Amino acid sequence: MAAATSASEPLCEPAHQVDKAQKLIHVGPAKGRQHTATVLMLHGFGDSAAGWFEPAMFWAQRLPHVRFVLPTAPVSNTMGTTSWFDFGGGDMASTFDASVRALGALIQQEEAVVGAGCIVVAGFSQGGALAYHLGLTRAGQRLGGVVAMSTFLLPEVDSKFSADARETPILICHGTADDRIPGGADGARRARERLVKFGVSNVELKIYEGMGHSATDGELLDILQWLRHTLPSDASSSAAPGSRL
Repeated sequence: MAAATSASEPLCEPAHQVDKAQKLIHVGPAKGRQHTATVLMLHGFGDSAAGWFEPAMFWAQRLPHVRFVLPTAPVSNTMGTTSWFDFGGGDMASTFDASVRALGALIQQEEAVVGAGCIVVAGFSQGGALAYHLGLTRAGQRLGGVVAMSTFLLPEVDSKFSADARETPILICHGTADDRIPGGADGARRARERLVKFGVSNVELKIYEGMGHSATDGELLDILQWLRHTLPSDASSSAAPGSRL
């Protein structure tokens, strides 16, 4: 899906595993390399973990110390497809809370291995709304970062925002031709403004001219560079469980 960063860039061989029972895909770390950081990648509405396997492999080949955890949302009886939460209606809050609990449990598992500060939650579209929530409402030790791709910041975050998240790095990516998300690229700009008002000190916004409701090679490369800067490398970090960067 994504082009190599350069013709001469060495690529590692990430291990990968498919857990059909748990509907999980694990990609990385590289064989023989220490696992020192984790990225939880949340797909969008109607998609699955398999839809983000290629981007995760692209990142993992260049980040040998990182494990990418790709869960699949449950099938919603209301929506008729995989969905992290129902849109509107009486079940929206309950389905949203159920996903928060399930994903929170995955984060706790990774936290026991690498520490909260070495975990990034990334999400596309509906998954991005959850990534925002998981990263911004967490009390106590902050997460390592949030990547919000072609998504929206729910109003509920205003009342649930945790002051502990003010130092959480956030990368927002959105395309100017995205007509699937209310507000489009302007909505992404407003989300950044809201985060700044919350007191979040490190918010980066990238707008992609002509990009619709999708991901492009250029965006994946930008996320790669952001992850390299945000997460510890296997050569320079031995973060203990529960550590805070």
